Amino acid sequence: GRRRGVDKGGQATAEIEAPGVRLEAVGRAGRSGADNVREGVITRSQEGAVKVECEEDIGSGFSLCAILSTQGFRSLGLGEGDRVRALFNCYAVILHAD
Repeated sequence: GRRRGVDKGGQATAEIEAPGVRLEAVGRAGRSGADNVREGVITRSQEGAVKVECEEDIGSGFSLCAILSTQGFRSLGLGEGDRVRALFNCYAVILHAD
C-alpha cells in the first residue's frame, strides 16, 4: 500500500529544515532530548550580524545545514573543522517520494 505518496519498499529523500537543527560539540556533555543525532565535521560557516549558517559533513556524501543565532554560535566556540553533533526532532524532517 501507499502512505504519504511512498510505495511500500519505495525510496524517499529526507530534507531536514536548517532552523530545526541544533549543534553541540562532540566530547561535551549534551543536554538535548533530540530524536535524531548525526555526528560530523563543520565544513563551512558563514557568519552574519544576526545568524550563522553552518554546513556539517555527516559522511557518505551527505551534509546537514544548521542556522543558529550569531551569539549562540559564538557561545559554542565552534568553527570549521570541529567535530559536532547535529540534533533535530521529527518535526524538522520533510520526506519527498522519489
